[in-house]
Amino acid sequence: MHLIFILPIIHALPVLPRLSLSDGWSSYYDRDYADSDAYVFGYDLEDAITGNVQFRQEERFPNGTVSGSYGFLEPDGNIKIAHYTADNYGYR
Repeated sequence: MHLIFILPIIHALPVLPRLSLSDGWSSYYDRDYADSDAYVFGYDLEDAITGNVQFRQEERFPNGTVSGSYGFLEPDGNIKIAHYTADNYGYR
């Protein structure tokens, strides 16, 4: 039942242009192919038109532990950051 109401809304959203490096964003990804479980990635985004500023970074270690952080800039200038770790003790 919810799907009937959601689809018309999604269909009506305008198509936004994709951002390129010249539009104020960057990303990176690195994977350790010697140990296929390890990786690191992240992105930074700053859209001058909308004022949207966000970031994220994450790393997975060979032992399976994943840690990272993400955040954004609020309209009043405050920065909100969340740090996380997922390991044998759970997600925290």
